[in-house]
Amino acid sequence: AAVAALAFARPEHANKAYELTGSEALTYTQVAAILSEVLGRPIRYADPSAPRFWRRMRQRNYPAAQVLVMIGLYTVCRLGLAGHLSDTLAKVLDRPPTTFSQFARDYASVWRR
Repeated sequence: AAVAALAFARPEHANKAYELTGSEALTYTQVAAILSEVLGRPIRYADPSAPRFWRRMRQRNYPAAQVLVMIGLYTVCRLGLAGHLSDTLAKVLDRPPTTFSQFARDYASVWRR
């Protein structure tokens, strides 16, 4: 959001495309561990198979197209294909990106609801 605000506010960002990533490439298991620590309760990544995930999400009435996109995204992450990091965000903002741990702490009250 901070980069989007800059893109609208500063003309030097007009018509530019940026590759934006955080400063860390976390697995779902690592994300669960961070959330467990921040929330003070166990959070576990279930790691369902694609067919099981499909069945469960469709039983919950998620649209088929949305479930297929989710399966594609999760598969990319599972295969380690989403681990590329860039320093563009830090350069554009002139500060380090927020870590997931900090993000989790900042929004812990939302997850506790």
